[in-house]
Amino acid sequence: MSPRHSAAFPRPLAPLLTFHVGGQRLPAAAGSFVFLPRDVPHTFTVEARVLQLASPPGLEAFFLDWGDRPLDVEAMAQALAPYGVEFVGPPPGDSR
Repeated sequence: MSPRHSAAFPRPLAPLLTFHVGGQRLPAAAGSFVFLPRDVPHTFTVEARVLQLASPPGLEAFFLDWGDRPLDVEAMAQALAPYGVEFVGPPPGDSR
């Protein structure tokens, strides 16, 4: 599960994707479009392939730089900061 963050426009390409937006839980089937407001904390659980659109452009450079490195939330937060992405809390159900 990803840490809560802001600003994204994901489009699920395969089933089994659930978005957690503010206090809502939004299941999304393949082909759904989900709007995640910039100032509302959100995250998602993934058991799917996702086409991720980001605005403003440039965030794709982070994914190219990050590559296949394992999830390290603190390192990822530092690497994403220059792109204007801020982790604002743990995933739902995570007591950290």
